[in-house]
Amino acid sequence: MKLLVEDSCVFEQAISVIDFFDKLIELWCEKMHTVNRRLTGTVQIEEGNDKFEHILGRAKSEDGEIHLGADDNPSRKIYQLTPKSSRYSEESYLYLEKIDALTCVFLCFTLDENEPPVIALPYQFQCIEVDTNCVKLAILIPDAKNAEEYWWTKDYAFPVLFKWFRTINLDRKMCRTNRLIDIRDYARTYRKMKNSIGRQLAEQWTEQTDPQKFVFEDCGIASYLLELWSIKGNRPSFFADLGCGNGLLVHLLNKSGVKGCGLDVRKRDIWSSLMASADLRESVVDPNAEGFGLPPNVDFLIGNHSDELTPWIPVMAARLNCNFMVIPCCPFGFYAKYNTKDKAEGQKGRMSIYESFLNFVRKIAQELGFDLEEDRLSIPSTKRICFVGTVPPNGLFCNVNEVIERLTKRKDNSADTQFVARPKQITNRNCSNIPREKQFEIAKKIFDVLLQSANPSTDGLVLQEFRLVSMICRNWNPGIELPLAEVNEFLTEEDRNWMKAQNGGLQTFLKNQHQTFQVYGGTVRMRDWRRPVEPKRNPKKKKKEDEAAIAERRKAIPCFMDEWHPDGCPLSAEQCMYGHRKSDSNSC
Repeated sequence: MKLLVEDSCVFEQAISVIDFFDKLIELWCEKMHTVNRRLTGTVQIEEGNDKFEHILGRAKSEDGEIHLGADDNPSRKIYQLTPKSSRYSEESYLYLEKIDALTCVFLCFTLDENEPPVIALPYQFQCIEVDTNCVKLAILIPDAKNAEEYWWTKDYAFPVLFKWFRTINLDRKMCRTNRLIDIRDYARTYRKMKNSIGRQLAEQWTEQTDPQKFVFEDCGIASYLLELWSIKGNRPSFFADLGCGNGLLVHLLNKSGVKGCGLDVRKRDIWSSLMASADLRESVVDPNAEGFGLPPNVDFLIGNHSDELTPWIPVMAARLNCNFMVIPCCPFGFYAKYNTKDKAEGQKGRMSIYESFLNFVRKIAQELGFDLEEDRLSIPSTKRICFVGTVPPNGLFCNVNEVIERLTKRKDNSADTQFVARPKQITNRNCSNIPREKQFEIAKKIFDVLLQSANPSTDGLVLQEFRLVSMICRNWNPGIELPLAEVNEFLTEEDRNWMKAQNGGLQTFLKNQHQTFQVYGGTVRMRDWRRPVEPKRNPKKKKKEDEAAIAERRKAIPCFMDEWHPDGCPLSAEQCMYGHRKSDSNSC
């Protein structure tokens, strides 16, 4: 064998190299799909299975090129590789065998004529102890192989492997993705749904959200539910998706032959176009009302990023004596936002709010008596933990109503236990709804502070990313740059209260006054449009309107500098994107 690539890792203290190496092999076999995007996942083949014996025989026939261990080597494992695309073989297998404590051989075999989803070349992982806290990780290949064929292994796989090795935590339990279902069946279902429904929806998508994320994310959730119901044998007669949003998940499940509806406090425009065939209802779900505002035949509840309804879903499912699945996202308690940080078990410090929120939802379902299972979904989202609650064969706890009363009791002992649904009309509360006159008054006050505090000796100079840059025009006063905390001192209590009432602060307000101010690194200065900041654009996001329409609308807005700066606007009327009322005699 010859060396393909290696790197040395220095640890702060001595480690158990064998345990680290074994953990790395486990990570590679279970998490290979996070490195190789052609894969959905891997499935271990049990010893004694016909496929296991066949692959083992193939591996032994390769023994001339890469040496294997003894026939009774207990470290042998075989994984079936599940591809994302139908262009790759579903009959590809990864064979691995440790030939000594710190060396592991990998072979890939494909049992049909299709292209394998991985580079089907043999290789070895090897660890070498340099000293007590320095370990070398290497990948070796057969002497007869061309190293250039291993470009992906060297340039893409090894850097990830090395990072994993450096950061291994032996105490951390590895969470498998889609562990409650058969990922091979899931991959086929997802592939079929994506190709038959998803792609067309993505092309016709009218929402402002990115269809590449949101359409295919819901394809993944719908496919997961279909396989979950199939493997458990408890497909619902009628589901309800609470807080269904754009209704896409309901649409996909309805198209797949599952009866159910989606409910949301606010109807979306897309409901009457792309989702017209789905059962979507504008309705308030009230956990305190009789029947909760749900159809009478509901026997499965879905909470897909259901916000304030999330902790109530296990409670409603308990009262309906039905199963549920919930994907917790934004943390909400029963009556307000959830902002508790639990103490981390066995560790110093505290959990994040999201981790604590997961514990909160988990505890609710468990105390109600559900058989609760947890999984990690294979979707493009940072919040992809889901809880699946199933009514056990013997039913929920007989005192479930008492448990619900205890769980939903306010901590402040208030008698008011009414659930407050989100309003039908969503109002932006980012300081943009402060009255126009008040917005101008505050903006002008800050503008005057920046302008009048300027040092005449620096006129014609402006701070640009903490560097003084000479301007082409020297008769336009750019003002000074001030920390936000210092600017805040010039505001009245009334000014601050206007911002607080809009759930915002000074920085939010100034960013909304984009034409006049530039906020950078905790400071604010006048915006100099001779040096415009290029907006960050998402190339995948559809533009709402063309550039000409945007320019025309902006031109109708008066230029703040032209009207209020003593030197006028530094740009001519033709150059400035905003409208000039004065002549250009004052322009630089």
